[in-house]
Order: sequence, then structure tokens, then C-alpha cells
Amino acid sequence: MAGVSRRTILATAFAAVLACAAPLSAANAGDMRIAFGDLPGIESIQTLAAIERAKERGVNVELIVLNDEDLAAQAIVGGQADVGIGAPYT
Repeated sequence: MAGVSRRTILATAFAAVLACAAPLSAANAGDMRIAFGDLPGIESIQTLAAIERAKERGVNVELIVLNDEDLAAQAIVGGQADVGIGAPYT
């Protein structure tokens, strides 16, 4: 998989998870707080598109943008977010 970053793979996987949740009705969808552990950019467009599609399907999504994936992990542990997105830098 040369040329494909871990961030792209993680974003695509997250988009797939949100797409699987799409058939849920608005009554069952509930709320989702997502801690985004990086500044949104072109490499995260799939994730942002998946979030918008989830909103269109009745999921109340709160996107919490943080500067570091460690902060996203802390937000989950602290109960401030349900899901975290971030990729380790090497």
C-alpha cells in the first residue's frame, strides 16, 4: 500500500462505519460526539462527507476539532466524545 497514508485508511474506515449506520431511522440514530484529532484538510474529506451524510439521515453529530490526536483520545476517556479520529505521525 505504498502511497496511501494511515490517515487516509483510517478516514475511509470511519466513513464506512458511518455509512453502515445510515439505514438507522432518525428515532434510533441518537447523538454522536466526534473528537477530530487534527485540523480538517483535504486528506479528511471522506470523513467530513460521511459526517454530513449521517446528519442528513438524522444523526445529531457534534464535531469537536482538536489540534492533536492525543487530545482526541483524552476527550473519549473523559466522556466528552463518543468517537475519536486521529492518526499517529511517524
